[in-house]
Parts: sequence; C-alpha cells; structure tokens
Amino acid sequence: MSDASPRTSYRPAGWSTVRGGMGIFNSSDTFQVPGDYVTNSYIFNMLQDTRMASSTEAISHECRNDLTCEATLLVGGLRWIAPWPYIQLPSDLTAFLTSDMPVYQLEGRNTTLDKSISWATSECRVYQAVDSAIQICAKESNKGGSILTGIRACDPGKLDDEGDCSLNPQWPGWDSFVAFSSTLDIYRLNISMAADRRSSAILEVTDKGKPTRQDIHPSEFLDAFDNLFCPFSQGNSTISRYCETGQVRSDVTLNLWMFVYYNYQSEGFESSIAVDTLRNIYATALFLYNPVFRGAVFAPNAPAFLRTAQQGLADENYFPGTPARRSSHLAPAPWTVLAFTVSVGFLISASLLAIFFALWFKQPQLSAFGPLNAFKADLVQFGQAASLDLDALVTGMTDKEVALAADGIRVRPR
Repeated sequence: MSDASPRTSYRPAGWSTVRGGMGIFNSSDTFQVPGDYVTNSYIFNMLQDTRMASSTEAISHECRNDLTCEATLLVGGLRWIAPWPYIQLPSDLTAFLTSDMPVYQLEGRNTTLDKSISWATSECRVYQAVDSAIQICAKESNKGGSILTGIRACDPGKLDDEGDCSLNPQWPGWDSFVAFSSTLDIYRLNISMAADRRSSAILEVTDKGKPTRQDIHPSEFLDAFDNLFCPFSQGNSTISRYCETGQVRSDVTLNLWMFVYYNYQSEGFESSIAVDTLRNIYATALFLYNPVFRGAVFAPNAPAFLRTAQQGLADENYFPGTPARRSSHLAPAPWTVLAFTVSVGFLISASLLAIFFALWFKQPQLSAFGPLNAFKADLVQFGQAASLDLDALVTGMTDKEVALAADGIRVRPR
C-alpha cells in the first residue's frame, strides 16, 4: 500500500535584484518616530504574525532540548521589499520568491519560575504611563543564551519619586514583583522563501544558510526601548510630548503594563503569553532600528515605498526576487519510495538469478519425438522392459506406424 501527500512547488517568472530583508540592528540609528499604534501591534503580535515571522527549527543545543524554547525567523515581510512586489501582474503569479535574503532568528527559553534570577538596578529601566509602571531588565546570561531579560509590572500608584515600587516590605523595591523572564539568542542568516504576493503571508522557507550568533549588548536594547515607551522621569515630568496622557507612546506603555499586570495569576505564570510579548519587544526593536526600515519609510524626498534600490544598504540587503506561479502535485512518502525500490530490486535480482541458473544447467539431448523432446524414456511393451532411444523408435516410420508402435507402450520418465 502506497502513501502520497500533496506538495506545492513554485515556478519563477523571472529573477531580478530587489532590496529588503532585515538590516543590521543599531540602537543609535533611531527611526525618528516615537512609539505609535503600529508599534503597539508589533509588540503584541510580531513573532506570531505570519506576514513577518515564521516558526523554525532551533539552532542552539539548549533550545533543542528545552520544551519551553521557541525558535522564530524574523523576516520582515514583503511589505519592505523594493521594487514594489504588488504591481499588476498576471493573476496566476500569486507568489513571490526571494533567495539569500538576510533575516534574524530568535530563540528563547522561559525562565520565569527560576527563583535564582535577580536583577541589579543598572540592568533595568522603568517606564511609566499615568499611575502605572513597568520595569524591563536585560543582562548577559549565565543561564545559557546570549541575553537574559525580564519584565514586571508595578501595582497602580505604588511607584515612588525615585522610580522604586514595593509591594512587600520584606522585598523592598521591584524585587517585590516576579519578573516574567526569558533567555534570548539572536542569530543572523540568509534564507530563501516563498510568500503570498497579495497577503504577504509567508508560505514556505525553502532554504536556510549558515547562522551567525549576534553579539548585541543588552544595554543597546534598553536604549532602543527608551524610544518606544515612556521612560520614568522624576517629578512625573514628561520627556516628550508623545508621552503626555493620551499620546501614542503613553498609550503603548499603558497597554504593555495592563498586559503584564493581568498575567500575575497562576495560569499566567504557567503559560508563555507574557514571555512571548517580552520577546516581541526585542523583535520590534530589531525590526525598527535598522537601515532597511528607516530607508523604506523615512527616506528624504522619496515615496513611502521605494520602487528603486535604496542607497546606503549593505550588499547583503540586495538579493534575487521574482513573482512565481504556484503548482500542486502528489509526492510519495519516503517509505513508499523505499518499498518500491526494494521490490523492484528484488524482482530484478530474481530474474537475473533465474537466467544464471538456466545458463549454468546443461540442456538435455533432444529427441525426434516432439512431445517428449525434453527427456528420454524407458519403454515397457507387452510385459518386457527395455531402454530405448525414441530416435530409434520413430526412424523410418510413418505417423500411422508410430501410433501403432506406441500402442500399449508405457512411458516412464527417468
């Protein structure tokens, strides 16, 4: 019994050079626009958004052997590919292929329940919106992975003028609150992929290149977060008009606080929802703080989405791309191919063996008696036995005489 499953293949219409992918993260290369409502959607959905990310196999040994670990390719999506991949093309060109496109891979293990983790004040930043505050911490990891990071929320109105928040006097300061924490490994690699040309959804990652672990200091991410959220300031004075109540960065900070704060319950600690959001914050920084995003959206005197190659990008951000047709076919399962190969091999071997034995055995001498040409016979006639050649029996006789001679003869093969 055979087994076959449907497979999808892609036929390119014509390769050309495009630009895009993920640029190199640089926290000082700010994108000049504070956290906004689009940033809000990234923070809560980026690594789960099939237009921008895709689950993949882990690279590190630690991640492969930890059930809580998740590995995700941060691709960035077709939206930032130029020339524009959504131009009018034949309706059957429903996919877009890229080859050797640079991306990030993030791997994180949940360490929330590890009570040995502690944080120094210098490793953390406090962000405040209205009367609510969160703390994000990051340091070099001693738990495996490159970065150990955590996030925790303060009770409303508990943040003092020094940026401290205490719930239990036995653990003064932020240590009163458990941090949702995770290790984080960041790799950079090239991939080839297929995406839906209209929805931008990633259809398939067809090839992955050699990964390179990124050595990014944790403080660089904290610097990037200062431009996404509203940093705490003494006297509750705002450092930006965007952090005034009701403004975009204030709302993003408040939404993040609400999400973390309401996960302080048993099922919240057992799930990965808060930790997923923590990783999304890092993915958002990687996506926003790179030259591909900045050049695509904020290039001076240029449309929002460039139709031409962007100046100033690294060579790796130029790669082949093409619209493509999708086709489906049935592909046999590996065990089916193996069984068929073994069966055919057995039949061929049996046939060759039969031919060998047929050639090896000596053929018997043929007689002139057609039906008995394969052997000689002992003849017994009228009670007497004799061993006669059939040639002698039929030589010089007509068919009628042979029939009369054979009457009463018993043929016994030797």
